[in-house]
Amino acid sequence: MNRNKPLLFQIAQTGGVVMPFLGYITGFAVMGADLKHNQAFRFHPPSSNLVVAAMLISEADANTIEKWLLGDRLNSIFGIAPFFSERIEIVLAQPNAELELAKIVARQYLPPKLRVYAQENLIKAGQSADQRLVGAYCQTMQSTIEGKISYDLWGVPGHGAAIFGRTLIGYGQAALPCLSRLLSNNNGLRYGSSEWGAISDMYMHYRVSDLAAYFITQILNLPYNNDPSPAARDQQIQDLRQRLVTSLQDEGEAQSSPVKPK
Repeated sequence: MNRNKPLLFQIAQTGGVVMPFLGYITGFAVMGADLKHNQAFRFHPPSSNLVVAAMLISEADANTIEKWLLGDRLNSIFGIAPFFSERIEIVLAQPNAELELAKIVARQYLPPKLRVYAQENLIKAGQSADQRLVGAYCQTMQSTIEGKISYDLWGVPGHGAAIFGRTLIGYGQAALPCLSRLLSNNNGLRYGSSEWGAISDMYMHYRVSDLAAYFITQILNLPYNNDPSPAARDQQIQDLRQRLVTSLQDEGEAQSSPVKPK
């Protein structure tokens, strides 16, 4: 009996260390699980104890919102396209998801891409696209190449528009002014899809200007010149640019002209 005392004493001592340690692990595991839902967490420095307070995801910082919208795979080398549709289902299943998404869309000083991601969730839920976000779509389309994210969610010139591209085209005439500004952007398009990536990189050498021109032709119901030569496509881009300049000038003059009395 006495010989067991040291062993029991060691177990008791070890247990005294292990149990609090397990408690901390359990606590952090619960916090991690809650983060997957509709909460962000912060610590309150004045207190000596760990205090966890809930905060609406729509009020969180940009990094937290992006993590909530895209999950752990937001830095995927293949871009967000392969899992975006799947992630929408997860986001929409969260408590008060549509309300939180609407608040994210309304936050004008968030990075445009986050507002675009949030709106695409709302569109999937059956809501209409907010006309005020047309500029955010063009900005996101232009900055996608800078963020090294593939253009799979936008579409392939001459072959069809994808989820983001369909929304931008759906804005109709309202999208033309910002799309016209992208006609001079010659940055190359990157695709996560090996098929489209090979076609773009090796044969077509698609650029942002080509995608913008393609969307413009879809809005204006014009044929798109999908010539393998960028120089040939540049001719259509120049024609579209001139067409839009003339159209926007005519529209401006019509709006500024005084209304004649009947």
